Amino acid sequence: MGGFFLLIIIIIIIGGFKFPNEITTVSFIIPSIIALFGFLFYVAYYFTMPLKENIFNREDGIITFSGFMWYENITMPIEKIIFTMSGPGSLQGGGAFRLLIERPDKLYTKYDCSIGGENCYQDLSFILWYMDKNRPLPSGDAFDAYREQDFERRKAAGFPKPLFPSHFDTPEATPEQQAERKRIGGW
Repeated sequence: MGGFFLLIIIIIIIGGFKFPNEITTVSFIIPSIIALFGFLFYVAYYFTMPLKENIFNREDGIITFSGFMWYENITMPIEKIIFTMSGPGSLQGGGAFRLLIERPDKLYTKYDCSIGGENCYQDLSFILWYMDKNRPLPSGDAFDAYREQDFERRKAAGFPKPLFPSHFDTPEATPEQQAERKRIGGW
């Protein structure tokens, strides 16, 4: 946003060189002041903003996401988070449906938690699959180093049923592990 105000300032300066007689008019001074204050606001925010963190804690079932502007980060259990989506053309959407979290502040501001799926439904499915500690880790090589340890942890707990309902299968890494989960956990 600060870049937008800087662009406006540059356009106004170029316009001042092109039309030097107009520099003292209201149509030049007021936009210049607004753009300058907007730019200075975002420069000040850049140097004073708190650390913004996004943490998906699968083991404890909590998500930490950034607060609005200078507010502290927000940590909430996954069960209490309200997921919404932006529509095409909305301020947060930018022409596509995006997954959002409603911040629990007085303004009910939104936090964009899209994680790179093709759409908001894939993002939500992945987040819920990952955050459900009773399911195997989602597919993908990023989790391969942790699959065996996660399987043994869930096996020791007796393969409890998933925390969230799902309409798609979440298989184990190998057919043997899948058979063991079905035998011990019953699902």
